[in-house]
Amino acid sequence: MNRKKFLLPAMIALLVSLLTACGGQKAVTDDTRPASEVAEPIQTGSAAEAYTKYADYEPMQAVPTELIPGTNHNVLIAYFSRSGNTNIKDDVDAVSSASLTVNEDGSTLGNTEQIAGWIAEMTGGDLFLIQTEYTYPVDYDQTVEVGEGQDTDGYRPNLISHLEQIEQYDIVYLVYPIWHYTLSVPTAAFLDEYDFSGKTIYAFAANAGSRFADSIEKIQAAEPDADVIEGISISQHEMEDTQDTVFAKMQEWMEETNEKEQTTMKMNVQVGTYTFTATLEDNDAVRELKEMMQAGPVTIHMSDYSGFEKVGSLGRNLTTSNSQTTTTAGDIVLYNGNNIVMFYGSNSWSYTRIGKIDDLADWTAALGSGDITVIFTLAE
Repeated sequence: MNRKKFLLPAMIALLVSLLTACGGQKAVTDDTRPASEVAEPIQTGSAAEAYTKYADYEPMQAVPTELIPGTNHNVLIAYFSRSGNTNIKDDVDAVSSASLTVNEDGSTLGNTEQIAGWIAEMTGGDLFLIQTEYTYPVDYDQTVEVGEGQDTDGYRPNLISHLEQIEQYDIVYLVYPIWHYTLSVPTAAFLDEYDFSGKTIYAFAANAGSRFADSIEKIQAAEPDADVIEGISISQHEMEDTQDTVFAKMQEWMEETNEKEQTTMKMNVQVGTYTFTATLEDNDAVRELKEMMQAGPVTIHMSDYSGFEKVGSLGRNLTTSNSQTTTTAGDIVLYNGNNIVMFYGSNSWSYTRIGKIDDLADWTAALGSGDITVIFTLAE
């Protein structure tokens, strides 16, 4: 592209007048998000060159769109959509493509935007549009050119929309298009900005035939300490048949999560001023103890025994499933059906396992050498 034309005052004046005459940019979700103001044209320089060196068009400075809060703030749905990152006007007949749906009112809905909306509907999660600082071309073929060029050059666009708190999210649904047979560069920029260590990332890729390409590997490389799960690869030519597929996969994952939460139970163990968490076993005794804790805190007075354990009566019998066990520090077991034993040393006997303390820091100090009072409560 000839950059000199941007320096001609007449052309600049003409562009400004044309932009002033245009209507507002469509919001990402028309019924929940206010329409944005028309984006402003950027000046020539490095920011413009990062886009215009690949296609002859005028990038616009984007207006950030705020996160749409859901009802489940442990879940984030982050998506990159062409419809949310271009200056598409009401009349989109000339720019419609398989990656966009043109509604009866002339508004547009991107494929990834639609998928993200379905996921938000099922999970109640917070919905977040990944936005670049400057817009991509309205024309689909030009967007392909810019995306491929930026990927080849290793360019990472600046983002204008940002998440203030990511600590609250345990699960991230990442919805993105495949560009240049790989992870789209704005999506890569999003992953560069945030650390999702310890979180689960479910990946959904919209594509024109390349399925996931190498995007799963790229996500794993960007977030090595996250659990990255391959979700659904959706062809842009099959969107009409996609909703049921997305719903079925989401239902499967949600059921698996519920089962995991049911089998991985935790309780709080309070000893004086110390509070610990313990991961519980999956057996009848634990289920009965859980019912007791659901009714209220379970308090047990314990005495020291043999210099390696604390033992106290629960006040009722639980169902036993004894097996010969060699205990270690932090183990919590049921002895004789009605006694709870907590170990700061080791012993070998026939016990029913109840659980184990997650972090043994201060465990020995908390138990001390004399009698103690322990309070069990369910962990949230």
